[in-house]
Amino acid sequence: ETGYILISVLAAALSLLIFVIRVIMLFTGGRKNTAGESSVSGGRIGEFYAAQREWVEEWCEYSLKRGRRLAYIAVIGSVVILTAIGIYVKTPTQRLIAFQLPLGLLLGELIGALFWYGQKGQAKPEKILKKFAKRIGKIFPSATEQEMFAEDILAAGKEWELREKTKEAMFQAVVGTRYWVVLHWNGMVTVVDGDKVGKIETETISGTVRSGKVRVSYISYAVRFYYKSGTPKKSCDVSVSYNTKEMQRSFIDLIRKRVGENVDFMML
Repeated sequence: ETGYILISVLAAALSLLIFVIRVIMLFTGGRKNTAGESSVSGGRIGEFYAAQREWVEEWCEYSLKRGRRLAYIAVIGSVVILTAIGIYVKTPTQRLIAFQLPLGLLLGELIGALFWYGQKGQAKPEKILKKFAKRIGKIFPSATEQEMFAEDILAAGKEWELREKTKEAMFQAVVGTRYWVVLHWNGMVTVVDGDKVGKIETETISGTVRSGKVRVSYISYAVRFYYKSGTPKKSCDVSVSYNTKEMQRSFIDLIRKRVGENVDFMML
């Protein structure tokens, strides 16, 4: 009996804690970090980062909503499963109510909290923008190079932009006059120097990977860039993969508009 009471108390306490946290977030979560909007950098490169904020915030909001859905599913699923087990083994009604239901609620809330905080830790616009800045800083070490890159991308205009959003990822691609950039939802950045490209290759890649004790199938649509060189290359200089064929095709179409017949295309 003591164990049943303890489980019920823990479940009630955790529910109350989650409720209090949600109320606090309700009153504080909507405040935007206006000071942080220009915290990454200034100049044209700062304008470039500011231009990414809209879609980054969209992705973060989607991630948080997805985290909440997973948390609710975890709670409901745990309660249903443990209750069903109790009914199957013919647990007395009193024990079912006093133990199985609170235990299912407790486990579900713990799992749901892990889902939620995992998503919340990644869904921070400032964190993603700073990752962009760190990556671009490695690609273009000097401030002058970064300004040239930003100027080229900002001058491209909306007609040279592409965006892909799926359940698991989001990409923003811009095909500038010289630089072609793909920004990833997790802060990764892929930059191609269009002036150096001699060949572009596309490929559909599929296979399976092990996730725990099961194998999960995957499919991606790669674009590989080979820079001009006097000797043949076995591997590409830059590559990017998308989750949909449409994004891969649209990306290639924009690049064709930029380079015309000056680059060899190999569609695999």
